[in-house]
Amino acid sequence: MEPFVSLTGIVAALDRANVDTDQIIPKQFLKRIERTGFGQYLFCDWRFRPDGSLDPAFELNRPEQAGASILIARRNFGCGSSREHAPWALADYGFRVVIAPTFADIFFSNCFQNGMLPIRLDEPTVAVVDKNAEKKGTTEVAKAYLEYLYTPEAQDIIGKHYYRPRDATAAAKYSARFPNLTLVTIDGDFGGWGKAQKKHFDEGGLF
Repeated sequence: MEPFVSLTGIVAALDRANVDTDQIIPKQFLKRIERTGFGQYLFCDWRFRPDGSLDPAFELNRPEQAGASILIARRNFGCGSSREHAPWALADYGFRVVIAPTFADIFFSNCFQNGMLPIRLDEPTVAVVDKNAEKKGTTEVAKAYLEYLYTPEAQDIIGKHYYRPRDATAAAKYSARFPNLTLVTIDGDFGGWGKAQKKHFDEGGLF
């Protein structure tokens, strides 16, 4: 298994919630003995038309997403059965990171066991994906919106609607709504990704 240290790559967006393991890798392709070769069947029912040709309407078939190594999806990704073939297929296709608001517990665990990093990212979190923004001509608007989110006005709105604000004034104003948290960081608590990979994610790692 290739160690995971850092990754820079193309991001593919799958704008679907509750993507289950049978959609990730349909059951008719589970007869292979090896862990490799499943990537060609990833999202098979969505990627291909009935005649076997690629469906250009499916997100991963768009030219700008070719060669993507980071997949962004919506909530409850990897639900359904506990089959380990789902992360095998994603990894074999080329993905090393999957980002979603929530994951099915077994799928989340299976990712770590197979050298893939699942990242939970709350839906209110907003980021500017340069290629998509440039394609749609919305770069300036997207950046302006992102900057607005960190203004005192926006932070107050965030706190009012029960999302934890980062602004100190807004955080103090709505502190009664949120418990105090001791944050765990990779660098401070695990000695960086290099040490964390060897200790927890390599073969025989402590999980």
